[in-house]
Amino acid sequence: MFKELYPIEKERLINYALAVTEGCIELFGWKPVSVSIPSINLQDNYVNEIIKDWGASYYWDVNFYHDKDNPSFDIKWLWELERLQFLLWLGAAWKLTGDDKFSSLAREILDTWFNRLKYPYGVEWSSNLEVGLRLLSISRCHIMCMDSPSWDAQFVSNLVSWEYLHAVHLREELTLHHTLGNHQLGEAGSLLWFAMVNPGLRESDVWKKYAFKIINKIVPNLIFSDGVYTEQSTSYLKLVAEFLLPLIFVNGFGKSGFSPTTLKRVESCLKFVQSV
Repeated sequence: MFKELYPIEKERLINYALAVTEGCIELFGWKPVSVSIPSINLQDNYVNEIIKDWGASYYWDVNFYHDKDNPSFDIKWLWELERLQFLLWLGAAWKLTGDDKFSSLAREILDTWFNRLKYPYGVEWSSNLEVGLRLLSISRCHIMCMDSPSWDAQFVSNLVSWEYLHAVHLREELTLHHTLGNHQLGEAGSLLWFAMVNPGLRESDVWKKYAFKIINKIVPNLIFSDGVYTEQSTSYLKLVAEFLLPLIFVNGFGKSGFSPTTLKRVESCLKFVQSV
């Protein structure tokens, strides 16, 4: 259905995936970088020199701030890369073409990336929002590629263990010591997503209850009743909507979980964005 109704988007997704197979990934929607595939290391000696010691430091001790004398590297480059959002292109290309080279590469990337992680060391864990965004990417790629012949039981078992660790980290480290805002919404939203699509986990119901409570508290403070975002930024408002709409869809419209106020504010924000 998608292929017939959205041919332009289909070709764009496949082209994005093909670029990944050649080691070219676009960060922030505009910055192309060269990456070693499947290890996804940035091919930049200066950057690699900066980050080489991070893997030996507890994530709360990592000093990832700019070197003012050498400002050419920003931690957001690495965080954006390790959101692994390009996995969605590979998963989509596999579903659209049936070519296992895309799902196989997604597996290789995840394999090599997991093999070099050593929790709780490394900058990969120093931003809870980044952990949440990465969990969304991994779990959504998992959903798309789960019927691929290259995703065997042993790999999936290892994958689920890492997904579970991400969720546990989010639950234990959720950033509640700051003013409630985008970060907490993203973290709680990612935890809620994972709990919803993995109802068989023993913690899923507890995670869902916890995440719903946080989201229902945050949304009325982020979105005014007329749909305007408190920071008066349409970009952030779209970010909030993109977090919440899949959750509302998966949970089911009208079902318990999201408060009536939360659902009404999301509806209002969509009308506001449409009017703008």
